[in-house]
Amino acid sequence: MATINEFIDNPDAALLPSFNKDQLIELATHYGVTLSYDIKRRKPSVLNVLIEGLANKGIISENLPAQPEGSDDSDAQTDDAQGGQPSTPTKPLSKAPPVPKSPRPISNIQELQLRKDLEELELRREELAFHRELKLQELKVQAREQELASQLEIAKLQLEAKKDGVDIPLRPSFDVARHIKLVPQFVEKDVDRYFIHFERVATSLSWPRYAWPLLLQCVLVGRAQQVYSSLSVDQSADYEGVKGAILRAYELVPEAYRQRFRRYRKTDRQTFR
Repeated sequence: MATINEFIDNPDAALLPSFNKDQLIELATHYGVTLSYDIKRRKPSVLNVLIEGLANKGIISENLPAQPEGSDDSDAQTDDAQGGQPSTPTKPLSKAPPVPKSPRPISNIQELQLRKDLEELELRREELAFHRELKLQELKVQAREQELASQLEIAKLQLEAKKDGVDIPLRPSFDVARHIKLVPQFVEKDVDRYFIHFERVATSLSWPRYAWPLLLQCVLVGRAQQVYSSLSVDQSADYEGVKGAILRAYELVPEAYRQRFRRYRKTDRQTFR
């Protein structure tokens, strides 16, 4: 005799008459076929409704003759003896496999918000790039202006020298704007080492000495930039003078080190070792 699980695994209408009424009711519950209380009292009624329900669901083909409603069997008598209550099934039905959940789609509002955020980030990036390019152009203009001012001063000296009968050769042309990108970025936390680095780069690239202050001022920031702005035109054209003024501003000259050493006091947690 076939079992309920065998029918579930391989539905066949020919197997249904071999089941008793309780098994048919279990199958109806499993497949969602509705049975009224009156129908549950008789096996032929349960069988007919179950066959029709399974056929409508496409689970089986309705190829069995309908059972006469008036006929009864031992299952109906058993129900009458038990007060019309169906017996408890002895074997649980196998569970149907869970249906995989589809990913939750993004709503239109969320999609619009994401697009808006993306556009704002892109706009911000373009603004930063624009300001960076603008700053670079300003530095180039400042460097060019200082270079022209230096050349003008030299030309004036040349003119005065010619009046006195002295020939002073002009400095060779040097395009400061082309070399700005090669200047190391100024680091306020390590000023003394920065000048060593700057001088090595300037020497290796054969930058003329008179152009060092022009290139240096293009990268100065913070206190160093304030110090440079406070210098006169003659002082700002002297690299050693600019360097010394900046080092003094950051208290990195020898005298500042000596004063710092004299003011130093040992704390309770420190030793002389």
